[in-house]
Amino acid sequence: MTGKTTAYAERLSALLRERGMAPARAEELVAELTAYAAEAGSPLEEEFGPAGELADQLTRREGAGAVDGPGDGPDTWVWTADALQEVELLARFGGQGWEAERLDRLGRFVCSRDRQTPLRWSYRRETTGGRHREQLTARLATEGWELFGTWGPFAYFKRPEAAVTGPAAQLSAPPRRPGAGSTSRPGSS
Repeated sequence: MTGKTTAYAERLSALLRERGMAPARAEELVAELTAYAAEAGSPLEEEFGPAGELADQLTRREGAGAVDGPGDGPDTWVWTADALQEVELLARFGGQGWEAERLDRLGRFVCSRDRQTPLRWSYRRETTGGRHREQLTARLATEGWELFGTWGPFAYFKRPEAAVTGPAAQLSAPPRRPGAGSTSRPGSS
């Protein structure tokens, strides 16, 4: 790492911790972002912008919690998680038939589940700067992946599990919406 990269990484890590992110999570996230920038051959600040703005984007979602929007039916759900939990949670909820439609302006996942024929969904998160995002989206589209949202340096993709497993992707008895009847956040026990 160059001195400039090290200084940016240290500043970002400190800002993430100041904003309430657990130190181990902050270090893991900074390592992921640093590795991406090194692979892209770009300085961290060029790829992700000022450290303060990136820290704001990456921590803003943590306090949003799991909520339902006004007037949402029982098959619509809005939730959030930090950057280190969301991939695991997307996989879990996708397996329960929840399709992430988009990220809202607060960075929350807006999901729905078909009442009649719920299908399993697969998700992936890629770390990519704006200049590489179009190329990545085009490449993944050939495999059936669709971009459904971006947040900071992350691009989120989905595809119906039926694209891989066929009819086995249909759920016969999906579980209740996570958090239904409680105030817990996704991933909390």
